[in-house]
Amino acid sequence: KEVFSCPTGLYFQGNRDLFNQKNKIAIVGTRQASKTGQAIARQLAKELSQHNITIVSGLALGIDRAAHEGCLQGVSQTIAILGHGLDQIYPAENKELAKQIITSNGLIISEYKPNHPIAPQQFLERNRLVSGLCQGVIIVEAPKRSGALNTATHALEQNREVFVVPGSITDPNYVGSNNLIKQGACLITSAQDVLDVMNFQ
Repeated sequence: KEVFSCPTGLYFQGNRDLFNQKNKIAIVGTRQASKTGQAIARQLAKELSQHNITIVSGLALGIDRAAHEGCLQGVSQTIAILGHGLDQIYPAENKELAKQIITSNGLIISEYKPNHPIAPQQFLERNRLVSGLCQGVIIVEAPKRSGALNTATHALEQNREVFVVPGSITDPNYVGSNNLIKQGACLITSAQDVLDVMNFQ
């Protein structure tokens, strides 16, 4: 309800009770993630899940996929927010992951009707829902131009916490991430850093 251009309705597949679960954190980042970045996202998601925190992401390749996978290795459920209708999964490489989310009592959400054509701008539009559904957003590996930075902008507009995993100043995958830290985002190196800041119930 607090997001810009609030959707008039949402489509659900899976455990709808997760939508009202209070403790939720988003983990997002580049699709062209390094193995290290994916491992970090996976570990953060798993550890936060073990504290009964629902992990939200966008079911994209790279960091999003790793975040969902990490949560599935933990004890809580994960939510995927799509940039298209629920009748299809894009990219196709994540179809099996989507099935795992549903069978693990997770949830998939979309604001688009089934059979709605896929358009590039829809993946940016859904980012406002990724941040809006959560109390905070973790950025892992965001280049200078990244959809994750778009999610961070929405999070700040929605008064959500923004957490960033820092990276090497010579690594282009961390240019956006490090810029967010310079602008005042909360630098983290562990799941405990997030727990220390957030007042989870």
